[in-house]
Amino acid sequence: MTFESMVEAVPFQRGTVIGRNDRAEVRIGLDDGSTVFAQVLNGRSYEVGDRVLVVQDAEGAIVLGALGGSVRPEVRVGGVAAQCETDTDGNTTLRVTDAEGRQLLSHDEASGVTTLSIHGDERLRITSGRSLELFGAEGVRIVSGSSVGIDAASAARLRTGDSKLTLTSQGIAAEGRATLVRTPSLFVEAEAAGLSAERMRVVGSDADVRLENTSARFGTLRMRAAQVFRTVSGLCQTLAERVRTVTKGAYQVDSGRTRMVSKGDTSIDGEHIHLG
Repeated sequence: MTFESMVEAVPFQRGTVIGRNDRAEVRIGLDDGSTVFAQVLNGRSYEVGDRVLVVQDAEGAIVLGALGGSVRPEVRVGGVAAQCETDTDGNTTLRVTDAEGRQLLSHDEASGVTTLSIHGDERLRITSGRSLELFGAEGVRIVSGSSVGIDAASAARLRTGDSKLTLTSQGIAAEGRATLVRTPSLFVEAEAAGLSAERMRVVGSDADVRLENTSARFGTLRMRAAQVFRTVSGLCQTLAERVRTVTKGAYQVDSGRTRMVSKGDTSIDGEHIHLG
């Protein structure tokens, strides 16, 4: 490929020279963590640690030239290397790479951001200490491309201000000023359920309640409905100190047989009374 076609085809990439095959080819550790072998133009000579500008496509890579700054000094232990890079503005970045040139850790002095790069599965184990604390002065964010699992032997707690969510082997406890559950469908299945509230409001368009046995106790019960229809297959009984029924229109009783018993006086008062 030609230099002109490569510049037109792909964007520039920045990297650091981490090895040399010969004067015509060097190994570059790109800033995105990958590595590439690149050809050197015009017989230029680059040393390990030089910052360079690279372009590449499917056919290969070319070093366009050197960038300002340096990545020296370098400390290498086994295959792991630590380098301090200083750009033309005087900003220093610490980079730690593995034997393959992949970035493991970087710290940017100007922004104060430290990035830990993990290639493959990793495990963080605390053996001699009692706990592990993850603290972020301005926040902690966990992002997963798949799922996040939390396994706790006794309890898992999530606290935000005055709100707290606790998960234990005995159940789930949620504490807070207000709790909102918003979902298209909600199913709750339990052997026993209890609801205690000073005030309660239930709003809905349709309700289907099916209970084998129901016991309800009220201090005062007030009901308002456009229409009420009740169907009782057995006995419908009302026990009360007094019963009063007030209707604005007609009052109608239709039965196979009607029996009224009064231990005291019985009064029927109407403008017209029809019997028979």
